[in-house]
Amino acid sequence: MSKAVKVGLTKEEVKEEWNKFLQHNRDILTFHGKPFISVSLRSTPFSEKEFLRLDVRWRLFNEYLEEKAICFLSKIEKGGENIMKVYQEIWSNFFAITGILEPPKPGYFPASREIFRKLLKRTGDYYQLERLLDDFEGIIVKVEKVMKDKIPSIQLYTTNLIMDIQHLRTLVDVVNIPAAYLLLRNLLESFVKLFVYYDIGRSIDNPDLVLSSMFLYAYEATGEALKKPRIYSLRRFRDKLVRKLPKIAPSNNLLNVIKRLKKLQIPTLGVKLQVLKEFSEVYRLDVGLDKLYSACSSVIHNQPPLPFFSLLEVKFFKRFLEKYLNSIQIVAEKLIGRKIKIRKMLGVSIPESDKPFKECLKVVHKLWGEHDSEIKDLIKRALAEVKGFWVRPLTLTAVFHLISPSFTRLRKLFFMQEDLKDVVEKLEPISFRIGLSYEVYETLNALQEVLTSELEKHKTFSSLSEEQKKATVFYLLSLYLPEVVEEMVKKK
Repeated sequence: MSKAVKVGLTKEEVKEEWNKFLQHNRDILTFHGKPFISVSLRSTPFSEKEFLRLDVRWRLFNEYLEEKAICFLSKIEKGGENIMKVYQEIWSNFFAITGILEPPKPGYFPASREIFRKLLKRTGDYYQLERLLDDFEGIIVKVEKVMKDKIPSIQLYTTNLIMDIQHLRTLVDVVNIPAAYLLLRNLLESFVKLFVYYDIGRSIDNPDLVLSSMFLYAYEATGEALKKPRIYSLRRFRDKLVRKLPKIAPSNNLLNVIKRLKKLQIPTLGVKLQVLKEFSEVYRLDVGLDKLYSACSSVIHNQPPLPFFSLLEVKFFKRFLEKYLNSIQIVAEKLIGRKIKIRKMLGVSIPESDKPFKECLKVVHKLWGEHDSEIKDLIKRALAEVKGFWVRPLTLTAVFHLISPSFTRLRKLFFMQEDLKDVVEKLEPISFRIGLSYEVYETLNALQEVLTSELEKHKTFSSLSEEQKKATVFYLLSLYLPEVVEEMVKKK
């Protein structure tokens, strides 16, 4: 494509060069025989000079990356350390694009992160990860619900597990994937300990005592207090605890129990690969916990956060989390002795193009240019008409005023209705206003309902789908509402 810099390059020459390039790189640029990118020569009314344009077929590219992620996940079955092949692929692609082995500059900035998060929402990965984490938390809540009445101390463990999951949500939200693997490993260790302690307690008819005492004892079992604070063998740990626990007289004072445990030099259970293999054998749970643990450890020890954002990294993590969750679910079902229902992860279809959104914006532009005064009057009447406990037009106006999206930014799809949720989520904690999100969405819904009905008389608007009509009204409100309210306030 070196000819691209020459003046007078024709579309035919570009097409010919691109076809040659594609022929030599078909393995990495096509999926199921179809290229997911294309290069063409385009012109613009603002310049006489033509330019090269790279088009990405996002739906096909998304499917390509999904298949890649699934393929890499299958390699985890052979060994958890194979997770590093994902990062090998990412770096290989990066250096293949740059053409030189030059370290990239860190690109983890708030603005670039927000753009990447928007991409994850458009591809559906963000929402799929949210759903998986909801299911993960649901499993732990189910375990707690089933066991807490008979074994209150189970909540000491489930609370910590839920907190880990909530922190995992935060890491996913800021796209810190390597750190997320650390929490997954911690969760795995904690859940295995919960299972083992409960099983040992059940064998001596006092699971509540074992769970509560071992929870507190973990903070006491240090190198200063014990010769061997941890034991990395499930069978030896189990034998030792079952043998020595009966020597501890039942007591309502847990501190006395802790003292006795220290006096008897009882270690805590340490979790590593060998222990997880024993766990699978002892409890007949062949769910690959050792491979999941090994994979997490490989990332923790070998992979710092990437200096750029990678869609493949996120997609693989999503698939890994799904597999991890399936394993945790099976262990949890064994723990409580009943089935736990979770939703199957569904694919989220991404638009083939931005055409539906751009059709909305064309209508917005037409209404804005030809019916400006009418739109303002409609909004004023709608503001007077909408009622409801949570309907607060000034709140929605303030939010749109803070965002201040110009039509140019809307046209480039820099701000869409789904982005409003992010803005509200960031404002709510610092607004000291209870129910901010209710006020924003109830007001928006009320205004959309009124304005949609009023705008039906315009043929360009009425020809849109219901979803497009809703989006069109949203765009109109984001442009007009601050200005209209300001005019109304000045007149008063």
